[in-house]
Amino acid sequence: MFRYFIVFLLFAFFSFPVLAQNIEKQQDIELVYQKEWRAGIKAHTLGYGLCMSKAKIVDRRTRKVWFFDIQEIKHIKQVKKTGPDTRVYFYGKDNNFYNLNVSYGKQKTLAEKGRKSGVEVGYQYSGGLSIGLLKPYYLQLGKARDGLTDERYDPTEEPSRFLTESQIQGASGFLYGLDETKLLPGLIGHFGFTFDWASRSESIKTLETGLMVNVYPKRVPLMINVPNNFFFVNLYAKLLIGRRWLDN
Repeated sequence: MFRYFIVFLLFAFFSFPVLAQNIEKQQDIELVYQKEWRAGIKAHTLGYGLCMSKAKIVDRRTRKVWFFDIQEIKHIKQVKKTGPDTRVYFYGKDNNFYNLNVSYGKQKTLAEKGRKSGVEVGYQYSGGLSIGLLKPYYLQLGKARDGLTDERYDPTEEPSRFLTESQIQGASGFLYGLDETKLLPGLIGHFGFTFDWASRSESIKTLETGLMVNVYPKRVPLMINVPNNFFFVNLYAKLLIGRRWLDN
């Protein structure tokens, strides 16, 4: 899948400058906005999140942008399980993993909208800091008649009840493990294309799609019984709304 996506990116990168020639017919339009913000939802191949950005409009084709995301990253082999007497849970899961991403980059316009309608096409890239949040994953273990306990994985327990399916009654509530959350700093980079179809020049309605990479100094312990990685490469899509304004 990544091979086809890279081919698409290369095709788009070399094709959109041809569309950008249409900008010449709009040279009489003055730059009237200086800043903009965008906010929305994000989905990627290993999770979901919320995002926003704030930009300074340098000229008609260039914006300098700060990007802010909060997202979850799941292990690619995470599998949901349930049964007639158990609630939903993820077998072998060690931690929930969330990212707070702050990055800085640029957005370039490749093709502007027409005078009354159309789609503005651009590309953007950024790099920055990714703060990983590792929250231990808890399960309810035991038998209902004997009483249940909420427990996280204990590597010293042999055999482990956490990995014994007959002992698992389901996932514990989200608040379990919240006070044990640990930080894992790393880096993030992304490259993507933007498509803005808002009909009014001060409004923003954008679809963004691209590739992002999160890298950490050690393997992130998401699962117990399968190998973990220290980097995550994801395709993503964002749906954003926003506004442009003058900086008076």
